Amino acid sequence: MDNKPSDDINELNRIVWRTATSGRLERFAKLLNDPEAQKHFDETFVTKLSTKIEHLFRLIFLLGGIYAILMLSLFAAQDPNKSEFQILGYSFKNLGYYKEFLLFAAALLSPISSGISAYHRYLSELRKIALKKLYPNPQILEFVTHIYSDGYSDPLLKDSQSEHIKPHGFTVFLVAAFGIVFLAVLIAFLASSFILQIAVIYDVANNPSSSPFINRFIVGFSLSAIALSWLIALLQLPLPEVDLGGYIKLSKLRKSNQQMYQETMKRLSAVSARRERAWSIGSAVAIFVFTYSAIGIVLPSQVQQNLWPLLFKSLPGIALVVIVATSVVSRIKSTIYRSYFRKYPEGSDPEFKSFSRATKFISLTRLALTFIASIAYSLAVNE
Repeated sequence: MDNKPSDDINELNRIVWRTATSGRLERFAKLLNDPEAQKHFDETFVTKLSTKIEHLFRLIFLLGGIYAILMLSLFAAQDPNKSEFQILGYSFKNLGYYKEFLLFAAALLSPISSGISAYHRYLSELRKIALKKLYPNPQILEFVTHIYSDGYSDPLLKDSQSEHIKPHGFTVFLVAAFGIVFLAVLIAFLASSFILQIAVIYDVANNPSSSPFINRFIVGFSLSAIALSWLIALLQLPLPEVDLGGYIKLSKLRKSNQQMYQETMKRLSAVSARRERAWSIGSAVAIFVFTYSAIGIVLPSQVQQNLWPLLFKSLPGIALVVIVATSVVSRIKSTIYRSYFRKYPEGSDPEFKSFSRATKFISLTRLALTFIASIAYSLAVNE
């Protein structure tokens, strides 16, 4: 009998990476196969949808331009030797007196623009599915698509689908160089936008132009709004989903082959422990960085300090929260699981409701202790 459980492990640990809109897009694709629904999603639907997509794109472009002007003007206003800010020959005197108001307006635009951008991407995916249904031939679809959307990369990349033609090495080198440079520019743009946001918020907190209460409120609101906009962007990325069907296979394996079941459980436990350890460390560092940055900016005793000393003082705090999120929580986890298995021997909790509650309690305990350790250390070093 074959006792190698590697295939079963891969199935039991299967994780599907899907975006938040994947389910709706799949339902829309199935709906297009219904003859009754096809009359509602004809070429007229695609045309109206394209008009809405173009309107949203213009709105995103306008909001992005306004946001960039506000943030760049605030960044330029950090120089105390300049009495006015100039752009395209137009000057804005005494811009520094309105820093809180400009930062508030920019922070308000950030999540709004991110939300509209997410909706724009969702409608664009709907249009792609509708076009595939209208034009099932890929060759026709490739060229008809240009009526409804723009493909700016088509004139740059050579079409090498001909039967007797393959790309030359020099062409491949140019395309690879283009991709690398484009990726570098994109990463630099994202990094610079993040650094610009932090630098502007830090300057407003360090050099307030209004009352302390208004200044702290604006700084806190700006941090929350910008964090919300980044979270909206992250939620659009493919996120993991767990295939719960693996538990059914594990239950069948337990009844049919006890030896393979025990070996599978051992390997699953090892994989789960590595994944949980990586998640604990990553989440602990992220929570500490956010908490330490927020407290370091908001506290009036720290906004007068330079940025580098604050960063160096954060290193012991990172080590502290990692220890809390791993070693301390591991001991709490062992205690809770021992209590669970004493209270519920094998088979006495068939629906795993109590086990699920215990697991959720451990996760909440990890987050709570990480937040408490981050806040306590931040307040202690920022006194």
